[in-house]
Amino acid sequence: MQIKEILKFDYNYAEYIITDGNYDVICLCLSVPLPNNKVPITGMEVEMIYPFTFDAIDIKMNNDKKEFLIQNKNSHFEYFLRGMIINKEKALVKIDGFVICLEKDFEEGFNDYYQIGDFIEFKADRLDCELKGYPEDHLY
Repeated sequence: MQIKEILKFDYNYAEYIITDGNYDVICLCLSVPLPNNKVPITGMEVEMIYPFTFDAIDIKMNNDKKEFLIQNKNSHFEYFLRGMIINKEKALVKIDGFVICLEKDFEEGFNDYYQIGDFIEFKADRLDCELKGYPEDHLY
């Protein structure tokens, strides 16, 4: 996961198009300002994506459709997502090359109803991301 395009940036707000090489999503960035007054650049690696919802997140099991889905809804940030649980303790869901953390909504991880490999669906009012750092070949 990396920044494909910087849509907006100032020192307390950023919007990026994040790509996994196959799919793109628009994310609001949680990790600005960056340390040492560095600015985000295309190609910068994304550490994690987090869904934000205005209400409690509503996830539904869907093992009938074991395929990844990233569907942009009617607004700029809203997505309907379907992915596979890859870590129950940290509440991590894989959607193609994206890893989305639901730990803020499931602080104790997923309960025993959910298993690794299960497909779940949920809506995010927006996706937030946290940046990892500069690519190694970037001179700064």
